[in-house]
Amino acid sequence: MIIKKGHSKLSRHRGFSLVEILVTVAVIGIISAIGIASVTGIREKAKVAAAKRNAQQIAQVSAAATEAGAIHVVPAAAPGGGIQASIDNLSVGVQGKHIEATFKVPISVQAALEAEKYLRIEQAGRNYKLVFVSDP
Repeated sequence: MIIKKGHSKLSRHRGFSLVEILVTVAVIGIISAIGIASVTGIREKAKVAAAKRNAQQIAQVSAAATEAGAIHVVPAAAPGGGIQASIDNLSVGVQGKHIEATFKVPISVQAALEAEKYLRIEQAGRNYKLVFVSDP
């Protein structure tokens, strides 16, 4: 190989080969696919944790309202009744009969729908209350 004066072998290499570019793009694609999958799993776990936390809060307020004599749970057998109707009552606010207090859970419709699967209606004496269940 004849090298002209002033030119070296390295100075002729001006860019990347097609194979180098394709390998780089493939590696970036694999790394991003792994990252997206893990982020999706984390988001789903956070969504479930938030729904359970909201359900626990609703159950605590329901228990306190039941103790105060507030009728807020509509049994599922009643027309327009069920867990969602009972959550709607608590989101508006209910008055206690034995204790002067208003029981209210400020919750969005979407959050209530997600929390609904972690609640069930339970009879408490003559009244009903919402109870948290960790595994629906």
